[in-house]
Amino acid sequence: MNNYQYPQKSPLFQPILLMEIFVVFSILLGIMEIPDITIIKLIRYGVMISASFMVLRIIKRNHHIHPNLIQDIFYLWLVAIFIRSIPDILDPYNGYIALKQFLSIFLFMYTIPLFMIAKIDTNFLRKLICLSYILAIIYLLTAIPHYLMTNSPEPYMVLCEGVILLLMTLPYHKNNKNVVIIVSVTIAIILAMLAARRNKVVFFGGGLFLAVFSILTSRSKRSQKYKWILVLVLFLLFSAILIFSSSFSFFFERVGTGMDSRESIIDLFFDDFNRNPSDWIWGRGIIGQFYGGVLNTDETKELRDGIENGYLYLILKGGWMWLGLLIIISLSAIYKGFFKSKNLLCKGFAMIILLYYFDMIGFGIPSNTLKYMMVFISIAGCNTKWLRQCSDEQLSQKIGLK
Repeated sequence: MNNYQYPQKSPLFQPILLMEIFVVFSILLGIMEIPDITIIKLIRYGVMISASFMVLRIIKRNHHIHPNLIQDIFYLWLVAIFIRSIPDILDPYNGYIALKQFLSIFLFMYTIPLFMIAKIDTNFLRKLICLSYILAIIYLLTAIPHYLMTNSPEPYMVLCEGVILLLMTLPYHKNNKNVVIIVSVTIAIILAMLAARRNKVVFFGGGLFLAVFSILTSRSKRSQKYKWILVLVLFLLFSAILIFSSSFSFFFERVGTGMDSRESIIDLFFDDFNRNPSDWIWGRGIIGQFYGGVLNTDETKELRDGIENGYLYLILKGGWMWLGLLIIISLSAIYKGFFKSKNLLCKGFAMIILLYYFDMIGFGIPSNTLKYMMVFISIAGCNTKWLRQCSDEQLSQKIGLK
């Protein structure tokens, strides 16, 4: 339990904080309609490169746990994905565009999986929970006025993603903090439904449902009074949706279409990959593309560099090798976190990992956001033996919002 006595500094928190500050900065730029001028691009490159080197420095300085065999293979494959992208970056015609994509998007995004072998301490967890709570407050203060003016829940919804961790650990926090947490999630679900953002409804609604499930199945004394509170919240939310169903008609129409809106691009993906069956196994690298026809992102070649389905996106970049290894690692973490732990935090981590796989059905592609970082932080938490052995009382004292 030596890790329970934490140092004042938590290196792992630094790149997360930097990225979230940049997210808020990007939102402000969008609201003010400031064009993507050179100085802003340079700031973006600087943030991504700095955050990536912060994570690499954490690993280099031994602030990590030794990976197991499957994780070793996973990281070797990650290196292979990077190497496969070198010819695209060095291409004399499109290399400059590929390099800009790599520095501004992919560099940090493909460094995030290193989080799952980082050492987790209670100081880091406390800071992560406090950051998530602050972002939730900013979301509450800005989301509704913005929606009333623009009829869109974006771009503020990204600020509320960390609230899922707060929801999973609800019994750790003071009652006034829990009111903010529950209201944040409820508002996020309602606004997402009003704007017919199906993937957001899956994420926040699924997060609420899994939190209820996790707390209902917990034997902790701290969980008892929150079981019926969360059940009541679910009941009231569903009742409100039924009563005011006409307001959510557009959402229900989109749900009724299923994947029809993305069926054509998925068909193009399958057609292209079936022409080169080996790509299903190995993928096409970080800068990998597929034939997108009129739905292209590269008009000169009718190619598309992404697809709105998390599973197919991972296959596009790293093949079944990448996706399969990640699933194996995730299943092991979910088992340890939910069945081999003594506290709600680790069970919540397991639920966050599971939620990611539901989220990937409708969208859920990798991104430089707290939602994606939280997946690999959750894997690290579930694999941390001393953390699994902590009681809810111990963790509430150390990481709970006061």
